[in-house]
Amino acid sequence: MIRITILAEMAAARENLARMLREDPEIEIVALGASPQDFTRGTQQADVQVVLAPEVYASPIGTSVLPEADPGQGVLWLSDDPALAVWLARNRIGAWGLLPAEASAEEMQAAVRALNEGLVVGMPALMESLLDREPPVEELRDEEQSPQITGREGEVLQLLSQGLANKQIADVLGISPHTVKYHISSIYSRLGATNRAEAVRLAIQAGLISL
Repeated sequence: MIRITILAEMAAARENLARMLREDPEIEIVALGASPQDFTRGTQQADVQVVLAPEVYASPIGTSVLPEADPGQGVLWLSDDPALAVWLARNRIGAWGLLPAEASAEEMQAAVRALNEGLVVGMPALMESLLDREPPVEELRDEEQSPQITGREGEVLQLLSQGLANKQIADVLGISPHTVKYHISSIYSRLGATNRAEAVRLAIQAGLISL
């Protein structure tokens, strides 16, 4: 079951989002709120936050009003602002997604499932500003250096290369599936990967793991 919270200013919008997402039997809505203050500490442990972004949220300053989330928790933004993709790519550690506010129930459900797996997802039209962006010189220099990963992340990567699922990795390492998701999100961020296969390929190229 994928636990999610929904953040939207208008009650009608919250209920509409809840109705569409409840159509997926794998999704459980644990809290609805008009502001982060409506969420208790327990609901902050949800797997994915779904945020319908009014203008105040769709800005670098506005993102600070989100409930606190650890890097293993995905955030799905519903916004028509393509500039938000660039900001999220630079500042959001872990899984995030960007869909237009009028996204269909099927699109949102698929995005929530992808975020739960630690992926980055987005509507192509909203991601163009990110895909076409020329990286600054500092980023190019960073890319020339080998990525650094922790010992635990190396263990997770090695198990990913064997095709193990999150639950299987958790059992092997004696940690929780939520912690595995945290490590996978961190690995994606360090390697610049968007999925498991790409992370494994990049790790092999960088000499971080061997098959």
